[in-house]
Amino acid sequence: TMELGFLFGDFLDLMGTLWDVVSRFWMFVIFGFLLPAAPAMWLVYVQAHYSKSIKYVLIELRLPREVRKTPRAMEQVWTAIHALRNSPATAPFSGMLKEKWWDGEVTMRYVAEIASFGGEIHFYMYVPEKYQKMVEAALYSQYQDLELVVVDDYVNRMPRTYTEISTRGYALYGNELLLSREDVFPIRTYIDFEAVAEEKELDPISGTLEMLAKIRPQEMMWLQIVTAPLVDDFITQWVKKGDEAINKIKAKARTTLDPATGQLVFTMPSPAESDQIKAIDRNVGRPGFNVVIRYLWFARKEDYSASFGQRSIYSALNQYATETFNKFKHNVWVWTRVSWFYPPFFFPQKRLLARRERILK
Repeated sequence: TMELGFLFGDFLDLMGTLWDVVSRFWMFVIFGFLLPAAPAMWLVYVQAHYSKSIKYVLIELRLPREVRKTPRAMEQVWTAIHALRNSPATAPFSGMLKEKWWDGEVTMRYVAEIASFGGEIHFYMYVPEKYQKMVEAALYSQYQDLELVVVDDYVNRMPRTYTEISTRGYALYGNELLLSREDVFPIRTYIDFEAVAEEKELDPISGTLEMLAKIRPQEMMWLQIVTAPLVDDFITQWVKKGDEAINKIKAKARTTLDPATGQLVFTMPSPAESDQIKAIDRNVGRPGFNVVIRYLWFARKEDYSASFGQRSIYSALNQYATETFNKFKHNVWVWTRVSWFYPPFFFPQKRLLARRERILK
């Protein structure tokens, strides 16, 4: 017992000494913990400052009654936008210290948006002001009858916070969509919709427009496709990922022993796998973008249904799904549906309010 008492006393003395050291030199201890994270924290700070300094304009695309162009024309527009990409210098002694670490330069975003105000559909593009004329030139080059007008931001039709929206008697549903497989596997594109005969061609956006046109007069639905062109090493990495996926599929080609004849038989990839190889090669051969797809639906509280919000745009975009290639899925960590029986289980109403505020922002 006496030995235990001495040991406990020594332990207390040791803890007292440690506390004395920490209390005297606590700032160095904290500095030691923060030092490894300091470069990343500084980069986040300067990049946020740079992003806020970029001036954007909202352009409304007013279309003629009939557009005879195929979606291939819009692909050319996005190819031109990809050429406007910017990025900080990454090589030492080439401006990296100034552009990346001091200015905080980030790749500018180009946002394609469709908004429905009670079934009245509008098309927009949200672009950096310094590149406005170039984006307009790319659009006019493909759509000569298009009318482009700089307009006020339509998001100002609703209050800035969900608390104010709720006070007005409205509820909000928001969600983001992810790909279910690696992004080198494409979704179903306009090429898969095209037919030989012109009268049999399908409009790949018609399902989405019909959904947006069917909402009630007092409702609003906003769909955003936020893009940032891939730059420098990220392009190389994306093409490399495509090559790796193709090689993985090709590796399924193998030789097997035919039990009936006892001869070696070379097994080729299946037709579906061959289509995957062609689709991946076609996908990574085009200009790449980082993309976020999100949508918001506003409805009167008495008309609000989380089920409709969840399935509306998602079901409309499901026409681009294919089990052979890729398809969309819900981002369940962002959508505005929470419950006590889903992780992390605690405070569902507070988490729901936080999610609504975050996706609205």
